[in-house]
Amino acid sequence: MNPIKKISYFIIELIDKKIHRKRIVFYLNKILNKPKIILDIGAHKGIYTDLFLNFNNTANIYLFEPNIYLYKNLIVKYKKFKNLKIYNFGLGEKNSKQKFLINQNSDYVSSFSKINKKSKYLFIRNLLFGSLKNKVEERNVKLKKLNSIFDLKNKKIDLMKVDVEGYEEKVINGGKSILKKTKVVLIEFHKDDMYEDYNYKIDSWWVNFQNKGEFNPIHHHRGIFSFVIWMRIPTNYKEQQQLPFTKNSSKPSAGNFEFEYTNMLGYIEQYEYFMDAGLEGTMLFFPSKLMHQVYPFFVCDEKRISISGNICLDIN
Repeated sequence: MNPIKKISYFIIELIDKKIHRKRIVFYLNKILNKPKIILDIGAHKGIYTDLFLNFNNTANIYLFEPNIYLYKNLIVKYKKFKNLKIYNFGLGEKNSKQKFLINQNSDYVSSFSKINKKSKYLFIRNLLFGSLKNKVEERNVKLKKLNSIFDLKNKKIDLMKVDVEGYEEKVINGGKSILKKTKVVLIEFHKDDMYEDYNYKIDSWWVNFQNKGEFNPIHHHRGIFSFVIWMRIPTNYKEQQQLPFTKNSSKPSAGNFEFEYTNMLGYIEQYEYFMDAGLEGTMLFFPSKLMHQVYPFFVCDEKRISISGNICLDIN
């Protein structure tokens, strides 16, 4: 490995370890308690598998890595771990074979996605790894739907990590049944132009920690679409509505989430989500300009935790 490539790998690993992984550990510690079943989709060199083993070294972890070279390294690395299962195929929206592009400059960007050869980001990245050209090895690799994996049948997933270089939508489309049984999903999104047909970008995302008595008045977001994922809901709407100062209200809404919109006749209407633990893991995906608000909850010292974000259209 040439010196430039060594330095680039070192810097990327340092940033990931000291910033990215540290932040992930912080949030996972708040929302997960000793996960038992974990999916590492796009396992790469097992860096995140190692992180997950630190949470629970007896967890059953299923690793998916279509890059044959990385797969062989994972087999050697984890040969003593009986609780890990490693698969050498990709995940997509149908069972098939597809061209897999193995980037010879950097194994960080190998993918089933079509490369944007005009990408300035890709040019700079290749330059950092010591090459002016994007050197790629093409291989026909098996793809499977996540829903079709027999080993996951009837299993409830505690944590799913997805890092598939622009192929996230295909993985999700092929795994909707599994996603419904998954507590926490960790997905890497690109904010660059490295892949074709990848025009939607996460403009911003954040974690909400709501305490009792706090509320978010009616508002909308920027971008094209927005989302919210409820990770922890410590209250029950029925109990909240029976509190002495809420039960006599004409519209008891303590602790709830509500959309507000204008119907086809011009009247303002509301659609309310009644919050309890049954909505944990639920994701709402909605137009960013749709007005909404979060009502306060009471008589509970635990925090409500949710993840929100905005998605924009990249027109560059």
